[in-house]
Amino acid sequence: MLYKFRARHIKRILWGLMVVVIPAFILWGGFSFLKEKKKRLVGKIEKKNIYLDGFNYYLKMANLHFTLLGEKNLSYQDHVAKAWQFLLFLWKAKREKIKVNDEEVVEIIKNIFSKDGKFDKERYFYILKYRLRMSAHIFEEYIRDFLKIDKLLQKHVKAEVKDEELKEFYKRNTQKAKIIYLYFPYDKIEKKIKLTEEEIKKFYSENKNLFKEEPKVKIKYAIIEKDKEEILKNVKSIKNLEDLSLETKEANFFSLNEPIEGIGWYPQINEISFSLKKGQISSPIEWKDNKVIIIQKIDEKPSFIPPLEEIKERVIEKL
Repeated sequence: MLYKFRARHIKRILWGLMVVVIPAFILWGGFSFLKEKKKRLVGKIEKKNIYLDGFNYYLKMANLHFTLLGEKNLSYQDHVAKAWQFLLFLWKAKREKIKVNDEEVVEIIKNIFSKDGKFDKERYFYILKYRLRMSAHIFEEYIRDFLKIDKLLQKHVKAEVKDEELKEFYKRNTQKAKIIYLYFPYDKIEKKIKLTEEEIKKFYSENKNLFKEEPKVKIKYAIIEKDKEEILKNVKSIKNLEDLSLETKEANFFSLNEPIEGIGWYPQINEISFSLKKGQISSPIEWKDNKVIIIQKIDEKPSFIPPLEEIKERVIEKL
């Protein structure tokens, strides 16, 4: 799919979409949130606010993309940048009414999981369950989105913009912000699609599994210098992280494949957080800069489907 397009093709399409650089809310080390209506705003496309809840879909998509390509040792910022890229391309694909049917999705999945010319169903479900940790339905929707982007790239890949122009553009603008997000003035190009309440309710009712929330956990954590041996010795004997007399921080609910607030993208910490029982404290985990991190699970949520009024914007995006 996307791997056949070179980086210069990606850049050319972004250029052709009238890219505008504006101040970023994404900073090194994680998100810097602007709170608006008790939601976490991470950016804008056109006049549409992008909130963390919705952006997490694209972070997971980026993670899946890198996993399928076998790319490792990528930073959290690599995932964030790729997530924004996917979000922007899917936004454009929707405006151009690019569709992918079920047969196309099935064909790609068959190609990925075929052995000796035959679809290996057992291997497919094993990898989904134990490596990707997602349902077949969710995986298929990600594949559908990858194919939409693939079609968009094929449509626009002939756009002619010289690499020298791109270099000058990025050199001129990236001095203003280390990480950027982009803005498309689509309201000047197309009329917005109007949907009736009945259409929205019907789609939600018939496709509830598309909006199923994964199980989530909530933790608090403390970061300690490795040489604090006396403190580290006490970890096994305490019942609350605060008993270590260290500064503790609390991270809001996150799923197995989401970045952790204040920590970032560390799959090992996600996995340990889910393996702990409620109230249990972990052993010291290797951290950066000669430090360790200790976490305590403080709450958990089972998988559930949010009511329509909470996710109406997400439902409309899918239509």
